[in-house]
Amino acid sequence: MFTLQHPATASASATTTVVLKDPVFGNTDRTDANTLNRESRHGVMLGYRDPSWPVIRTKFFNFESLTKESVDELTAFMDLVAGYQIKITDHNGDEFLGFIITGNNEIVTTKDNCSYDVSFEFM
Repeated sequence: MFTLQHPATASASATTTVVLKDPVFGNTDRTDANTLNRESRHGVMLGYRDPSWPVIRTKFFNFESLTKESVDELTAFMDLVAGYQIKITDHNGDEFLGFIITGNNEIVTTKDNCSYDVSFEFM
């Protein structure tokens, strides 16, 4: 199961939690290491990265065939935690702290009031 929790560091009794089914296989992960790339006068590529610069990791999650109740819980959760740090525990048991950076989530109805597709980005 895929769990979203707010606040990210509070005890289990004082949290708002949404549990979803596992995301679709093939979600994307992006890593931005903030490296400067330049070409020397001789045509050699040079790269520089200061160790104090942050490495930004962005994950994209896509869920298919969610129920109306799950979609309603997720949208209410996203409205509640907009701008706040949350904790995600994915289907592998890995935990991530960060923020949902998708502004308006697109909810696609695949079957009338029966099946919905939702996606969001997490940094």
